[in-house]
Amino acid sequence: MKVTQLGFEEVCQLLQEKEKQFGISSVEFFNRYTAGRLGDAREYIEWAGLYRIYLKMCLARWPSETVSQVAAA
Repeated sequence: MKVTQLGFEEVCQLLQEKEKQFGISSVEFFNRYTAGRLGDAREYIEWAGLYRIYLKMCLARWPSETVSQVAAA
C-alpha cells in the first residue's frame, strides 16, 4: 500500500482500524510511542507514520489552532 495514494478519509479509516486492533486512540498510542514506551515493532512504526501523515493532512485542511485541538483530543 502506498500511503501517498490515500486520501484523508482512507487515512482516518486506517487509524480507526489500528485503534480498534490495539484498543487505544491514535493520540494515546503516539504519545506512548514517541516517549519510547512501546518499542519499535513494525506495526508501531507504520502506525506512527500514518498518524504523522494524518497530522500533516490536518494542517493542510485546517488552521493550526484547530489542528492543535484535534491532536490533543
